[in-house]
Amino acid sequence: MNTSRHTTVPRPAATVVGGEDDIVYRTVSVPAVLSLLLGLASPLSFIAPLLLVIPLAGAVLALLALRRIAESDGAMIGRGAALVTLALCVASSSATFSRSVVEERLLSRQARQVALEWFELLQRGDVERAFALTLDSIRPSAPPDPTSSVAEAEQNPLERFRGHSVVRYMVIGNGAIEVRYERDLGFDPGLRGQCRIEQQYRVGAFQPTSPAPPATIRVTLQRILSGDAPPRWLVAGTLSDDVPNAGAD
Repeated sequence: MNTSRHTTVPRPAATVVGGEDDIVYRTVSVPAVLSLLLGLASPLSFIAPLLLVIPLAGAVLALLALRRIAESDGAMIGRGAALVTLALCVASSSATFSRSVVEERLLSRQARQVALEWFELLQRGDVERAFALTLDSIRPSAPPDPTSSVAEAEQNPLERFRGHSVVRYMVIGNGAIEVRYERDLGFDPGLRGQCRIEQQYRVGAFQPTSPAPPATIRVTLQRILSGDAPPRWLVAGTLSDDVPNAGAD
């Protein structure tokens, strides 16, 4: 009586190709697995533009995985995961970029409306209301400088605003100045939606006898968030190479 026992030793997982005697062992591509994790997290880029690094890194890893799998001559698997990752990352990046472009255009249009209103108020001579649309109007007054003259110390922000060269330039036009928006020069998304936009305007009466000859004015506008109040745009500064003494007001 044969009482011997046969012990079966488990073999590693394998892929059978062609028959039982033709067994090829293939390993999973580590970059493919890592890229898949990043691909699943790629929709987080919708939260903030800085998170675009997630789908970009996932796409790079997916391409690396596809290359290594192709060079392995069938020894590595994970091509499907890498392709899925690549699709997720490209879709997330494209959607985030498109949304950013649309959002930037919308914010630019909002800022442009405030800038045109600001120019119009100055043309009508309503300097006080124009000042209310500036960032300086909501800033706390700085303590007086003991080294400055009495006249400078007593000058309030509104009077300083009246003395700005761009403000004087618009006021002397006496309502005959045409304002043309030309283009955006810069966009800074900022933190928590408090973005800044620099826009270029061509202004002037465009007549030889006009007291305000044509000039190019660059206006910086800032989006302000205050508590539960809706966000609003304010003029943060102006700059012109054509208006005399028009530094960064």
